[in-house]
Amino acid sequence: MTVPRRLTLVISSLGPGGAERVLTTIANSWVQKGAEVTLISLAPLGADFYPIDPRISRVGLDLLSPSRGPMSAAAANLRRAQALRGAVLASRPDVIISFGDRTNLLTLISTLRLPIPVIVCERSDPRSQRLGWLPEQLRRSLYPKASALVVQTEVLRAWAVEISGTKAVHVVPNPLSFVEQDAHAPDAREQTLLSVGRLTPEKGHDLLLRSFARVYPRHRGWRLRIVGDGPSRSLLKSLAEELGISSAVDWTPLERNLAPLLRSAGLFVLPSRYEGFPNALLEAMAHGVPVAAFDCPSGPGEIVTDGVDGLLAPPGDVGALAAAIERLIGDGRLRARLGDAASRSVVSRFNLATVMQRWEGVLAGALEKGQTA
Repeated sequence: MTVPRRLTLVISSLGPGGAERVLTTIANSWVQKGAEVTLISLAPLGADFYPIDPRISRVGLDLLSPSRGPMSAAAANLRRAQALRGAVLASRPDVIISFGDRTNLLTLISTLRLPIPVIVCERSDPRSQRLGWLPEQLRRSLYPKASALVVQTEVLRAWAVEISGTKAVHVVPNPLSFVEQDAHAPDAREQTLLSVGRLTPEKGHDLLLRSFARVYPRHRGWRLRIVGDGPSRSLLKSLAEELGISSAVDWTPLERNLAPLLRSAGLFVLPSRYEGFPNALLEAMAHGVPVAAFDCPSGPGEIVTDGVDGLLAPPGDVGALAAAIERLIGDGRLRARLGDAASRSVVSRFNLATVMQRWEGVLAGALEKGQTA
């Protein structure tokens, strides 16, 4: 299977985040295989968080300024669509790939009547992350016009088939974003529970704090480290104080390279209310960290096999997550067994080469559909 000569990728921004990291990873992979890659963001240049291969043509449209009222929003969306259409045409792509629900809608509007296959990619769980009445209606109208719809988990396949009609649906998980052999041989583990994620309600850090508060009185040698930034930071810090655990919680800004933290963490905990396909969980397992997670929609249940390479708790069940954490804290042999199994499992299933083969299948199907349209 070969990669199309020219690929244009569209995303809202390239700041810190899971979708941004995945798009950067696959863009770098394709340009290394000889493709001409253009990466367009609605945000301006200068704020890219992850490293980009210098051979990639980078375009920042600087079109994310807030609108004042419905009329202003409509005018802004028209400007965005016109600017994006111009940037796409200038890149002369064989295939366009869009990442993110609202960006997908804008990309499909911008490319109406262009004879170029468009692949749209959902990056969260659209059943949980609602867009509002008008965008939801637009998604139902526009997604059938795409050449393919990519979701990250099998549990979303039925939703994707229903929303896109008879169009091709592909399930492509996120790849590990580092060289596989870097995942092995962890350093000495600390008595630290690590959690990584944006500080927003859906990431469930309030549930994690409540779970840790149940465990901490019996395991005061352990600390909780939360890595991430976001609008819920002050509320979460207040909750930690209310629960009497603030002295045992460390708050760390998100870093590009999480490997040192993952190599030293004693446990990794994913407390999300819902997910797309959690990169942080995937990378923790690849580094051999024993993990506990809510079996939330969607992602953890397709990464972790409960009791084999990690522990899963029912979604939102603080008591069950606390029990899973305490079980891991109290059993060093279990931690070692699950951590070793986790590393072998995810590296074999989600390494970059394996995932990129699936992406090549998506591209080939979109090109074939475009030629027969």
